[in-house]
Parts: sequence; structure tokens; C-alpha cells
Amino acid sequence: MSAIYAIIQVEQRTGGPHPRCWGSGPSQQLLMAAFVALEARIENPDHAALRILRLRGLQSTRAWSEAVLVTGMYSTFFLGTLYLEHAPPLQRPAKPAPAFLPWTLTVAVLSQGVTARLVDRFGPLHVLTAGMASAPSGGCSLFATAGPDTGFFPTVFFASFLIGLGIGNAFMPLLTPGHGRCAGGRCRARLRESPMSPQQISGALGLAVLSTLADNHTKGLLGRPPQGSPTH
Repeated sequence: MSAIYAIIQVEQRTGGPHPRCWGSGPSQQLLMAAFVALEARIENPDHAALRILRLRGLQSTRAWSEAVLVTGMYSTFFLGTLYLEHAPPLQRPAKPAPAFLPWTLTVAVLSQGVTARLVDRFGPLHVLTAGMASAPSGGCSLFATAGPDTGFFPTVFFASFLIGLGIGNAFMPLLTPGHGRCAGGRCRARLRESPMSPQQISGALGLAVLSTLADNHTKGLLGRPPQGSPTH
């Protein structure tokens, strides 16, 4: 929370770091160090089972892939909804929800065993790679091309579809590469200990960074001073 507060307040008042942000950096470092020390001493931690980081393949596949996917997903829902609420061609009641339907329906179809069959045939790494290419690289990049006069079809439709295609394929095989390098009941037990906290932390931090950048970029396009400045 301290780190996120520093990020979202960085452009307040004078266009530079707010005075209250100076204390957030050291405080979040101290809090993080205390958190890691505490979780390392607990036999059954609730938030961060640090011993799973000793398993080869987890940090390179799961942690980074989940961070990218969750950041993209949270940010697209948040910023995409704001865009869809104000885009002139889409100004009609309940417009954001139908715009995300291609995403939702694609994930629903893939969850009916389609991704599992793809993993069995092509292997988890290939399916994960294809999913990462489809969601962050394809869908989010296409969404980024949307302008104030962009309609739902084809840009928003295919962006939403590609993100759903990527997420539906990527999330399931995230742990499978770790399983391939991890044998034995003890190792499988460690994998089951992996918490959901990294997803939430990366999503919150990523959304804070991207929403701050988007806010400042929007103000620059509109010719407005940074939020909280004397002339605002």
C-alpha cells in the first residue's frame, strides 16, 4: 500500500513528487523486509511460501508470466472501461459490458477442456508462449491503437478476443513447467502451497503505474496541467 500510494501521488501538487511520497519509499522497504523475515520463519505461511522459490522453473515461468498477465488484465478492465464510457461511437447505456463479451466468452469456451487438450498435444510451454503472445502482445497492443473515434468493430472486438484467447490459454499451463522439473510428493506439496498474493500484488502495482502514466498522458493530450497544480 505504501508503494502504491507513492506511485499514484508522484505527480501531485507541483508536478513532482509530493512531500508525503518521500516517506513512502523507505517505509515500504522496511515493511517488505519485515514481511519477508516474518514469512520465512512461519512453518505454514498464509501469504508467501518463500520455499517454493527454490523450485527451478517457478520464478521464470509462473511469477513473471502471472505478473504480466494479471497487470494487463487488471489495467485493461480499468482503463478499457474508462475509455469505453467516453468514446463517442460507443456512448450508449451498458456499453463497457458488451464490449468485453468476446473476452469472457472466449475464456469460457477454452475452459471447457480446450486448453487442457492443447497442453496434452503441444506441451505447456508452447501453449503458454502462444497465450502470452496473444494477450499482452496482441490484444493489449491492439487496444492501445484505439482512439477517440474508434468503433467497437473491428479494433475493440478483436482486442478483446485476443486478450481472452491469451488468458484462456496461458493461465492453465503456468504451473505445468514447474511440475515438469519437480518430482516427488514433497515437491508437489510445495507447489500446492503457492499462494495467490503475488497475483494481487503485481496487479495492484501494475495498475497503479499504468493508470498514473495514462492519467498524465491524457492530461498532456488535453493540454491540462498535472493534477493538483495551482492552475488546475
